[in-house]
Amino acid sequence: MSNTVLRNTSKALAWLMATSMAVAFAAPQALAFENLGTFRYQWIAQSGTVEGPAHVVRANAGDTVNMSLTIRNRSTNPQALTMYGKSALLSEGPSYPNAHAVGIGTSHPRDNVPAWLDASSFAINGNRFAYYDGAAVNPGQDLTLTWTAKIASSAANGTYDLYTEVVREFDGWAQQVTAGGRAIASGDIFWRFIIGGGSAEPATGGLSVGISSGTPAASTVAYGGNANFTKITLTAAAGATVKVSQLYVTRDGLSADSDIENVKLVKADGVQVGNTAGGFNANHQAQIFITPALEITGSQDFYLRAGFISTGTTSGLTARLGIASNADIVSNATSVNGAPVYGNYMTTVAVTIGSLAMAQDGTISDSTPDVGDTNVITNAFKLTAGSTEPVLIERITVLKSGTTETADTNNIELWDVTHNVSLGTATSWSADGKASWAVNLTLGKGDSIRLRTQLDIVDGVGLTITTDAVDGSDVLVTGKGTSYGFYITPTATGSWNGLGGTQTINSGSLTISKSASTPPTSNITVADNQLLTVFDFDVRGESVRISAVHVDVTVTDFNGSTVVTYADLTNGRLVDMATGNILSGPVDGSADGTDPDEEFDFTNTFVLPVGISKVGFKVRLGTDFEASDTLVAAIDAAAQVTAKGIITNNSIVPGGTYGVTGNTQTVKAGALVLRDLGVPTTGNVVAGVQDFTWATMSLDATASGEDVLISAITVGDNVDATTGDMGDLYNAELWADLDNNGSYETKISSTEQPDGAAGTDDTQAFTLTQTIRVPKGGSVKIIFVADLSASATTGGQHAIGLFDDVVTGADVTATGADTGTAIAETDVTGAGTITVQANGSIAVAVGADTPEIGVVIANSNMNRMLQMRWSATDDAYTVNKVAFDLSAGYDSVKNLIVKYKNVDGVEESVTLAIGSQNDHVFQLNAGGRKGFWIPKNSYAFMDVYADTYPIGGGYPADFRDILDVSLSVDTSNDDEFEAIGLSTLDDDNLTVTGISANDQYLYKSKPTVTYVPVGTSTIANGSDNAIFSFSVTADAAGEIALKEITFGYDIIDNVGTNNTPYAGTFTFWRGSTDITGTVSVLNSGGTSIETGGSTLAEGSGTFHVVWDQAGTDSEESIGLGATKTYTVKATLAGFSTPADDDYIRVRVDGEAAAPTATYVYMTDIDDSAGLDVGLNVSTGEDATEEAAAFVWSDVSAINHLYTLADDTNGGTDVPASSADWTSGYLIKNLPTAYSQLTA
Repeated sequence: MSNTVLRNTSKALAWLMATSMAVAFAAPQALAFENLGTFRYQWIAQSGTVEGPAHVVRANAGDTVNMSLTIRNRSTNPQALTMYGKSALLSEGPSYPNAHAVGIGTSHPRDNVPAWLDASSFAINGNRFAYYDGAAVNPGQDLTLTWTAKIASSAANGTYDLYTEVVREFDGWAQQVTAGGRAIASGDIFWRFIIGGGSAEPATGGLSVGISSGTPAASTVAYGGNANFTKITLTAAAGATVKVSQLYVTRDGLSADSDIENVKLVKADGVQVGNTAGGFNANHQAQIFITPALEITGSQDFYLRAGFISTGTTSGLTARLGIASNADIVSNATSVNGAPVYGNYMTTVAVTIGSLAMAQDGTISDSTPDVGDTNVITNAFKLTAGSTEPVLIERITVLKSGTTETADTNNIELWDVTHNVSLGTATSWSADGKASWAVNLTLGKGDSIRLRTQLDIVDGVGLTITTDAVDGSDVLVTGKGTSYGFYITPTATGSWNGLGGTQTINSGSLTISKSASTPPTSNITVADNQLLTVFDFDVRGESVRISAVHVDVTVTDFNGSTVVTYADLTNGRLVDMATGNILSGPVDGSADGTDPDEEFDFTNTFVLPVGISKVGFKVRLGTDFEASDTLVAAIDAAAQVTAKGIITNNSIVPGGTYGVTGNTQTVKAGALVLRDLGVPTTGNVVAGVQDFTWATMSLDATASGEDVLISAITVGDNVDATTGDMGDLYNAELWADLDNNGSYETKISSTEQPDGAAGTDDTQAFTLTQTIRVPKGGSVKIIFVADLSASATTGGQHAIGLFDDVVTGADVTATGADTGTAIAETDVTGAGTITVQANGSIAVAVGADTPEIGVVIANSNMNRMLQMRWSATDDAYTVNKVAFDLSAGYDSVKNLIVKYKNVDGVEESVTLAIGSQNDHVFQLNAGGRKGFWIPKNSYAFMDVYADTYPIGGGYPADFRDILDVSLSVDTSNDDEFEAIGLSTLDDDNLTVTGISANDQYLYKSKPTVTYVPVGTSTIANGSDNAIFSFSVTADAAGEIALKEITFGYDIIDNVGTNNTPYAGTFTFWRGSTDITGTVSVLNSGGTSIETGGSTLAEGSGTFHVVWDQAGTDSEESIGLGATKTYTVKATLAGFSTPADDDYIRVRVDGEAAAPTATYVYMTDIDDSAGLDVGLNVSTGEDATEEAAAFVWSDVSAINHLYTLADDTNGGTDVPASSADWTSGYLIKNLPTAYSQLTA
């Protein structure tokens, strides 16, 4: 029997089974009616607006209201596990109308007829509103009842409560339960109608249906294949949200209903909505149920998808799918319009396409997972492609099944068992209980892949969970053949129905551990309410009822004068640390029957919710305890806690490692140390300062056995013997760092005005505005803050702190928090001495980011010229005015820009146009700006930038101008510098030393020279060798020109006596082109070393390349931003065998010093034939010539010339070049690295 025949046979069997059941319901009336018993359900949702305890409906007399109720099947009755739609049940005769149908009826009392509702509100008898008539609903699945209630036109305005219950007709009223299955005493579901309260609810607006522009074109579908038939658009009215609960899909065309299978509604992304329709009714309609209802806001697109059966189908059959009537969309919309809408006809084609089979992959045992377990396996199956064609699997979907809710599990994962890799995780179930994955897996012909689903357990104690890969007969896998391109309808093999193995979620669990909140190893005192430890009770799955807890206490007597026994431990309590409530106790300690320790047996019952509850153990210590006695509390064994689950009532044995032991607590008396922390350190303060921190002190209870309460503090001022006066301080306050985060955020005293006398120590008492609690084992830091009078005597000294042994009366009032007894404190001095000064000072230095001597490009902006590091001592300053001078090249500078940060940390920028050389004053605090902020005893940076003019073209900038910026300080009248002290709030008439930037040379452009490896390090003796390579790049600002490049060389006979190495027949290359014909390659004497010329012998020296071949002037031009690469080649001979390591090395030379400023013309500095290019002044006298190794031009002259005569007569030269030539000084990477070749 083929798979298709088997599938259709299964459908028939299923129909016969349902019919048989219905026939049983319709047994001859002479026989007794068979009562199948009631069922259990869970309330999920209902219509109406939640107001207080009720779902409220506001309407007027005569209004019609859309009503709905969604419930979840929680039935455990074997005869009533599944809820069937009314149409699936055969009639039991007129005596039993709607027998066994699930409906909703009136209650309070049951079957009453509310007079304020119109008779049209009811389906029957004036007390049944509606019966369910959808797909079969298994345990764990939801169903929705929908109906309309019409308010009687005669109903008076007022409030009416409508009570209802769920009924299985003639079987009984259903039992409402919680998610965990516990029965609810009252099964009522009620609405509160407020008549005369406005329009009928809900006012959802209308819904329209239309054909989407992307609806599939008419096409062919193979037997056994499926396709998207129609793409529809559902549009809710503007501002409305419409809920669609059912959809009737109509088939027409030259085909029969039996030719079509697996009709479904699919989102545009391929995820199915609602169930798969099992077939068509007599009106050629397939009914799709959507639970919970599909919410439509705006416009949403969906596909109507179906398949042709694989056998019995005739080629050429046609079918199309659509919505035939507006009534075929069941929703809460006020109206539906747009129908009929149909897609295009799909035509069957006789082609053998591939197949895809799903089979169960082993069995899954019930692992009874706990809440919190992860990766719990719920289904395992294998997908196998047939032998006809490969199959591309696009999407796999599973349904949630079992009695759990969708929220009880999450992280549903599809796992590829074959390749041991995850194919995706759905973080939660969809509203209708689906998890779907886009997988895009390709199976070759006959190939298989093993898959499983697994998930995490979040809740649902005592409930079941599994997953279903088949909806009715629809295998929830979307796949198509890659050869023919048709979508394939997968089949489930054998008798497997796609349902995985059921996992029953275990009852709750309890794990006890030592809490992170438990007191560290610390001290306690002889008092009540001493916290020995905190336990974390980690409850999962269900709340737990704890009826007994046994706590052991190990006491170590530190050889005191009294012996401690269990009688010294009383008033033991278990406390909820979150609320402070007592959970169990108080009980007194008793002797432990199994060990010599003390024990506390708590027998009060308390309930802990799901989650972690922090349970503290507190006790009273008797007076027999003495210093250094120790206590340790513990729950030694799981058996020492008796617990049961609230839902399941199952006994729960705590998990975890035992014993759960707290930290050691040592008995100590209350103690407090007052520490002066020496902050601020000995230093200066400026008269007039406000909110100055004079002292930082610590209230230290590290060695205390109890928290210490501080209610009053007196601070002392130890002044110098002559001028110090506490009366110079005013607005004195104490501030505390109560949260120990380093910030003194809490004012703890009133504001006081100290008095005193010069040269006399004094105190200031503070009554605190709040009691300071210093935790045992910890400390609290406080600061003394006060203003200093502007008239305070310079040189006066103050050391402020809590030091009773230095200043009598400097002290605190302290008591024990547990014992209430006074605590005598000790003090540790160390306050810094603060000396009063009239004002602070400022210093300035060159910052590290000031540029070294370098090149600045003309017509450029924001060139950093100078960075200044400003420092302030004893006071903070705001600099409001500063001035700068420029060197003689000032006319090349368009603007100076100063950047700095103000007191708020915001960067400020001031630009000043330059028109002269000196005295460029920047008023920083103008134009809405704030001045330059220098923190007290710290530093800040100010940067100076320059914008430059172009060279030439009528602009004032000159070739090779030297730019130098310096800080100008006028010490006479403050018209160039002003700094306001934070303390004095006045110009302190400070002066600073002027500083200067490094020289910067102005060019229109500049070259960058880069060493390029030649590609080998071995000499080819007797052959042509590339001995050096380099590149020259012109700046993006403009072109450059080259005239001469000088190379330094070393030719070394490494042994020194056995060879005569040399180099000759030099050539010069640009890239791969030999340009020796346009240059001259000369030795230091001006003699050619090209072909037929001289050679370079062993030793060190220079040679140069000049763009002047046989007296023909030229230059090498490199365009803006361009790069040219050059190579020097030579024949190397006379180098020894590798054993001697003879070598040659070459580099491009540069200059270490700048040429004279006026030397801007080229000249020939030798007196023999051959050019050796140098620089000269405009007069052209030989005596003024300067040598240059690397001669180049920024081509800034209007009439740029490279003309140069060969001076062979020893006379004077008259330079004929333009005045825009210079040397290689400051050119990046000169001199270059050496390129070395070794024999």
